Amino acid sequence: MKQIILFIVAVLLSAPALAQSLRLPAIFSVTGVAANDTLNIRSQPNGESADIGDLFPNQLVEVITIDANNRWGKVAVNGEQSGWVSMRYLAPITPQPTLGSVPTSLICSGTEPFWSLNITTEASLSLSIFGETTTSEPITRATTSVNSGDMVNAYITQNMTALLRRANCTDGMSDRDFGWALDLIDTRNGISLLSGCCTADLP
Repeated sequence: MKQIILFIVAVLLSAPALAQSLRLPAIFSVTGVAANDTLNIRSQPNGESADIGDLFPNQLVEVITIDANNRWGKVAVNGEQSGWVSMRYLAPITPQPTLGSVPTSLICSGTEPFWSLNITTEASLSLSIFGETTTSEPITRATTSVNSGDMVNAYITQNMTALLRRANCTDGMSDRDFGWALDLIDTRNGISLLSGCCTADLP
């Protein structure tokens, strides 16, 4: 009986330990949840707080940060707010769906003006401002910062340079937290600088 208890404890501790070895944000899959059940997203990192959303078995989710006790991960809820999920039920995707350490596809946005940018890290930048026709340009060069672990990549097209970094980010419109921040230099009509937040584009 003692051996069984020790085995269960080891399993419960392994997920947070493995999660901490990843550089966040990172992609996880919901595991250990019955097919007819869901995983609760809580308003605070404890099981007694309000249930504000649900994740389905095998659903992919981007974990932004992990609490000090390595037991709860912060995730997005319906695109409008953030909540906490027990890391016991999350398994990191191995290998991560990334190019280098960056998701292969990102959705970024910002306000004043309202804009959105889709980044396909091996292919293109697609920019839309005020919901107008999207401008899409192939990435001609990508480079990584030589002296900053947080400023992870610069993506360069003919008229745009996107500077992506790991950082706590808020979009100014919702209660959602993001784990990626972006500065976009747009030179199509003079020079303009757009700043916003990004999240992994998950299926």
